[in-house]
Amino acid sequence: MKNLQETNFKKPIIDQIVGFFVLATIWGVLSIFIGDGKIMLIINILFMFITISVAVQLKISLSYIMHNIFAFIVSMLLWFVFNVLYRSIY
Repeated sequence: MKNLQETNFKKPIIDQIVGFFVLATIWGVLSIFIGDGKIMLIINILFMFITISVAVQLKISLSYIMHNIFAFIVSMLLWFVFNVLYRSIY
């Protein structure tokens, strides 16, 4: 029964990780084309809140299959990787 439950929770986790990748890509491309200014400031704040909400949902999904503190650490590491490291490529 536990394997069935873990299988049911893996799909949303994979979808949320792909969501991180897509959001970071869109955010990076927008930052290239828009440049600095007030509009980019608003877009940065907007995407920061969107990615934080995805990280919170990922933490909730991960907490079903691992300990709560490890789920928090994994979700924050993924947030850091996609928002700081991956987005810095752009």
